[in-house]
Amino acid sequence: MTEMNHTTDAATYTGLIVEYSPVDAAIAELRQRYADVLFPVDTKQGMKDAKEVRSKLVKLRTGLEAVRKEIKEPALRRTQAIDAEAKAITAAIRAIEEPIDAQIKAEEARIEAEKEAKAAKLAEIQAKIDGIRGLPLAVAGCTSDEIAAERDALDAFEPVEEVFGELLVDCIEAKRECILALCDLYNRVLKQELAAEAVKVEAERVAQVEREAAAKLAEERAAFEAEKAAYEAEKRAFEERKAAAAAPAAVPSGAETEPVAEGWHEDAQTLVMPEITVTAEEAAQVFAEAEETAPVFVAEFHIRQLAMATADQFHALAAKVELCGFSEFADTLRGAGNQLHAGAYDAALTNTDHEALIAADTLMLDATSAAIDALSDNQAIAA
Repeated sequence: MTEMNHTTDAATYTGLIVEYSPVDAAIAELRQRYADVLFPVDTKQGMKDAKEVRSKLVKLRTGLEAVRKEIKEPALRRTQAIDAEAKAITAAIRAIEEPIDAQIKAEEARIEAEKEAKAAKLAEIQAKIDGIRGLPLAVAGCTSDEIAAERDALDAFEPVEEVFGELLVDCIEAKRECILALCDLYNRVLKQELAAEAVKVEAERVAQVEREAAAKLAEERAAFEAEKAAYEAEKRAFEERKAAAAAPAAVPSGAETEPVAEGWHEDAQTLVMPEITVTAEEAAQVFAEAEETAPVFVAEFHIRQLAMATADQFHALAAKVELCGFSEFADTLRGAGNQLHAGAYDAALTNTDHEALIAADTLMLDATSAAIDALSDNQAIAA
């Protein structure tokens, strides 16, 4: 066997464990003899030597384990005695500690439960107060009567300390704020309801007026058609009488004939304006004057309507003019109105620019409306 080229660092032994001293001495001897030795294990003798040395080292190592267990046994028993005694002492301490701990934990649990119950109660009370504060929003879509009922019920509600405890002041303030909000909401909703009712009433009134106007229009249309038919019939009769009067053989010499204008005028007066007094003599005079300068003119029905409507305008204006102190001018207007009604100006109205007449009537309407507004404003100021 030969020595190896490197050395192995040996562990340092402190020598504190006296029982290990023989083993320590054996290790020192073995280290001196076999440390860094290279056995020729490729030879039979070298392998035998290596196994013998290894066997010595194994016996030394296992012997050391036996010594360790032997010297440790008293210490182990003491450790176990220490642990057992400590366990017994701990149990004795716990026997005294645990009842006290149970009392402490029970009281802590009671305090915590009481705290939680108080918190739950406060949350319940706060929810009631929040419900009061949220009442205006909850009844926002209700009618004014329903809002008033909620307001009156809340006003009758009296918060008490037995129920609201430390939140009593908050509840009273929430009630006050809620009543104010409900009053404001009630006023706004009532105003909207009144406005809606006014709109409904106005719509019903307008609908009724429209129905009445439609009925009146139908009556007037029927009357107009009847008047038109009567006028057309009278017009044809007048033309027939005129043709008969113009024929030489049909009119005897010296025979008196009924004035055409007078008979026609009576029918027209009956059909259109019974309140305007135009005598047969006036109508005959108008036609007589017209016949001296021009042939007899028979107007279309709408021209007759225009003439009689214009005559009404003249008479109405004459009434206002007379109220203003212009009596002579009023008489002139009435006379012109009578002539218009009698048909003296039918030919002129036929040839007049009707667009210009409409424009003049529009100006008259505007002036009339302004005069009415001025009188209405004056009455409002006086009131």
